[in-house]
Formats: sequence, C-alpha cells, structure tokens
Amino acid sequence: EAYSDRCAITGTDAVQALEAAHIRPYAGPQTNHVQNGMILRSDVHSLFDKGLLGVEPEDYSVVIDDILTNSSYSDYEQMRIRLPKEKNQRPSPDALWSHLEEHDLL
Repeated sequence: EAYSDRCAITGTDAVQALEAAHIRPYAGPQTNHVQNGMILRSDVHSLFDKGLLGVEPEDYSVVIDDILTNSSYSDYEQMRIRLPKEKNQRPSPDALWSHLEEHDLL
C-alpha cells in the first residue's frame, strides 16, 4: 500500500509482476518492516538482490552496476524512485547505504 501498487523504480502497476523486496536480507520478524523494503518489479528485484542495482539514499536515485550500462536498465540510472507519501514508510537510508556498500555500488 505504501507504494500504491507500483514498482518504486519502473512505475509498473501490474500487481502480478510486483514483489516485496527486502533491502537488508530477511533475518526474522525484526527485518520485516516497511522501511526495510520496497515494491519492485520481479526482474528489478532480482537485479537488486544480486547487487547490480541499488538506491542512493541522499536523493533516492537509482545506481546501477557497470555491467548494466549497455542494457535497457541504464534508462533508470540516476532516476529518483517513487517514494511513499508518509516519510515513516520510506526506505531506511542506513539500509540503502548498507546495500550499496555490500555490493560495491558506491
């Protein structure tokens, strides 16, 4: 609901193609909350989990790995993601930084 049934990155509204993505990997109920997640299209979710795509927490812009530079995913590079209207539902900056650092996307 926080993302109005749309992918935070692509804007896709086909609910059948959307998945809840954890920013920090699921490690029990304490990690299963809205600030540790985003709604992503399934292919984008896979790229996020593989560390080929991330979100810069200062301006919530998309960061992609060099391997995706010549792909259609490069269209999303530096684009700002769609954010929940409620600030307390937005992705945790700490979790986003952690994801970028873990996957060398800085």
